[in-house]
Amino acid sequence: NYINYFTSLDFAKKNSSNDGVVAQGVYVNRTNIDLYLENTLNYNKRIKQHNFEALLGFTAEKNYFKDEKSTGLDYPNDNITTLNNALQINRDSTYNKIFRVGLLSYLGRINYSYANKYIASVSVRYDGSSKFGVGNKWGAFPAVSGGWIISEENFLKGKFAWLNRLKVRASYGLTGNNRIQDYGFVDLLYSGNYPFGT
Repeated sequence: NYINYFTSLDFAKKNSSNDGVVAQGVYVNRTNIDLYLENTLNYNKRIKQHNFEALLGFTAEKNYFKDEKSTGLDYPNDNITTLNNALQINRDSTYNKIFRVGLLSYLGRINYSYANKYIASVSVRYDGSSKFGVGNKWGAFPAVSGGWIISEENFLKGKFAWLNRLKVRASYGLTGNNRIQDYGFVDLLYSGNYPFGT
C-alpha cells in the first residue's frame, strides 16, 4: 500500500529565456493511491506417505491516479505567479486525467505428493478487473501439473555423487492480464466543427 502526492508550480519570468518571451507558469498536481489486501488460508495433512497441501485465497487491489497540469501564459507582472493571473491558458499543455482501477481475485490450489517422489498440483484463479466492460469483467484461469522426482527412486538414489535432484515435470494452464488501454471498452466520441457550404 502506498500514497504518493506531488504538486509543483514552476514559473518562468518574462524575457527569462529570450527577449519578448512572455511569462509562463506551469502547475502540476499528481496523486497516486494504491491499496492492496491479501488473505490466504493454508491447510497441510500428512497420512503415511501421502502429503496434502491446500490453499484458499482472496486478493483485492484498488488504484487511483490523478494527473493535472495547467500552463498559464502572459502574466501582467512577475510578482503574482498564480494561474488565475495569467492572461491566457495554453490548451496544448493543459490536461486533467483521472483513472480508477479495481482488481479482485479468488484463488485455490491443492498440492499432492506421494513418497516424496510423485507430485501433482491443481489450481484455479477467478479474476475480475474494472478495466473491462460489463459482461467481460471476470475470467477463470485453471492450471494442472504433475511431476516425478527420479532422483528419489532406488535405482538412482545415492548412485551418482554429482546428481542430487532430478525431476521431470509437465504442466498446463491458462493465464490472462488486464493490460488494455484505460477505458478501452468505452466508445470515445470527440466533437468537431465541420463547415458546410459558404
